[in-house]
Amino acid sequence: MRYLSIDIMRGLTVIAMILVNTPGSWDYVYAPLSHASWHGYTPTDLIFPFFLFIVGSAMCLSMSRDTGSKVLRLKKLWSRGAKIFAIGLALHFYASGFDFSSLRIMGVLQRIGLAYVLAGSLIICLDHRRAALMSIIILLAYSLMLLGSDDPYSLSGNVVAELDRYILGAAHMWQKDGVAFDPEGLLSTLPVIATIIIGYKTTYYLSVSSDRLRAVMVLLASALVMLVMGYVVASSVPINKNLWTPSYVLISGAWAIAVLAVFVLLVDVLGLQRWGRPLLWFGANPMALYVISWAWTVTYYKFSIAGQPFYDYLYACFNAMIADPYLASLLFAMAHIALFGVLARWLYRRGIFIKI
Repeated sequence: MRYLSIDIMRGLTVIAMILVNTPGSWDYVYAPLSHASWHGYTPTDLIFPFFLFIVGSAMCLSMSRDTGSKVLRLKKLWSRGAKIFAIGLALHFYASGFDFSSLRIMGVLQRIGLAYVLAGSLIICLDHRRAALMSIIILLAYSLMLLGSDDPYSLSGNVVAELDRYILGAAHMWQKDGVAFDPEGLLSTLPVIATIIIGYKTTYYLSVSSDRLRAVMVLLASALVMLVMGYVVASSVPINKNLWTPSYVLISGAWAIAVLAVFVLLVDVLGLQRWGRPLLWFGANPMALYVISWAWTVTYYKFSIAGQPFYDYLYACFNAMIADPYLASLLFAMAHIALFGVLARWLYRRGIFIKI
């Protein structure tokens, strides 16, 4: 059964990623559009898990149409995951000025590529029910791994950063508050498998449900239960996006299910669809638009005007017209959403769907 709401949520997630990744100035960002400094979460901290939730949703829809052998399906899965990882690495190489010595190896697309392969392999090899059980086991195992240091949930003492520094090297990692720590690190990609499988299972349930209104109620109830579980777990394991802790997996997954349930109610049950048309444009080419927007904004820094990077010059122009630096920074990001909206609409109207 086709759900237009899934495509709309996919588009909303891409727009949100562009919004929070393209402020006019990182010094002037409204609090809800900033990440939590360490523990806790803001609305912005839900955007990436929402994107991964949608990756799981898309995986469910694509796998339902795939009738090839298990070996062939695994081959296609690994090939696509490798492409996504390679594109992410190429973008970082471009951003670094083609300097390998400072190349950040992990990142958003690299994490998506790895988690896509791992979660998809579980689903293909074990079926989605056993894969869901395995994702729970992975979360439990990851919780134990985090306890492998004296200060497991701190920025400087967590085992996630220690492993990344050992394998990747500090020079190839993100720097947070002067500490080599990558929020998209290797070990912390393991619990992301659960986030993808939550998206997969949610979409599978919708696809086999004959009563959409009842499905909405079940999803909202499931989201509430998962949210409560997340806060219970948070009493011993803090909510932390950087470490992708199990409490964060449960809470972000609960919000993703709840948002999708509301969209299903509005779009697929009540038939209120016209408002979501611009979101459909973005949802038709989510990965491609994210990659293009990322490369576009990085390119700004390759040029200078009046002695400053073109990106900063553009923001200064916005700030000159709008005295409030926070509002100017927000409008700068919204202008880019409009810019890429033009591209998204053009691709959608011409039936161009870029698959990676």
